[in-house]
Amino acid sequence: MSKVLIKETTLTSIADAIREKNGSTDTYYPNEMAAAITAIETGGGDIPEEALILTGDCKYKFSYNCWNWFIDAYGKRIKTNNIRYAQYMFNGSDELKEIPFELNFDASNTITLTNIFQSCGMETMPKINNCKPQDLSSAFYGCRNIKQYPDDMDEWFDWSYIENLTSSYNGKTDMMFAFNHSLRKFPNNMIKHNNKYLTSGCPYNNMANTCSALDDITDLPVLFKDIEKTTNVFSYTFNATRRIKDITFETDNGAPYVVQWKTQTIDLSKEVGYGFFAAHFYNTGLTTATQIKDDTTYQALKDNVDSWTSLENYSR
Repeated sequence: MSKVLIKETTLTSIADAIREKNGSTDTYYPNEMAAAITAIETGGGDIPEEALILTGDCKYKFSYNCWNWFIDAYGKRIKTNNIRYAQYMFNGSDELKEIPFELNFDASNTITLTNIFQSCGMETMPKINNCKPQDLSSAFYGCRNIKQYPDDMDEWFDWSYIENLTSSYNGKTDMMFAFNHSLRKFPNNMIKHNNKYLTSGCPYNNMANTCSALDDITDLPVLFKDIEKTTNVFSYTFNATRRIKDITFETDNGAPYVVQWKTQTIDLSKEVGYGFFAAHFYNTGLTTATQIKDDTTYQALKDNVDSWTSLENYSR
């Protein structure tokens, strides 16, 4: 079982509130608290406000669905401030559909957001404030239910640390949006900020890997304009983007950018791939009603924006 960290004082405050309401002297394990609150005849205990403030170290805080019940019951009252550590904060909580509170970080420090939302079931993004990231690798990896990220999401962050790095030691932004099965529009603005010295940790690495429902990627930011790249930076960038119909790079007022990129390989050989499982299991907006299976369904659905297929000869 994965470790979940929460302050002992927070647990004590919750248990004290339960005992005050039900008049008992019982002790409670964390997994017993939800049932104890539900059993209170008045309909629930009053959790003190100080128990609903998150600050400092929030690593693994809500990971693996362990505290979904707490978010469901008190999420709109939860406040955050000066979060310093947030790795894996909501990692693996695939049953969590909403995070109803904003995340306020410690603006005086750089923040590692590695895997913060990995495999989280949320359908929309919570607002992020005062965050200067130093590592965003796999931050939104496997967020399978999000169809579109906010257009201004990159403006939520202070990118100065990542953009001003002069080495490949840190500043990774790879695999940020891999396995976002429901994503229909790729958040280009989130990858235009990067440590230009990276190769394997750059935004192109696994950028849209298995984003099964993507329609197209237009005006993809051209990175490394001033840095020569002799190793392939397009590792699994478009792997298994099964619905993609168009990929274009940004231009310089209509003219292509001229960059020093040697030995680059963009692999589109898996754009169709095996069966389109995401249409059945995730929040893609696609259903079997718009699946192209043969000539008849192709003629009927070829202009439908929600059409999809697992057959190469009908691929977009």
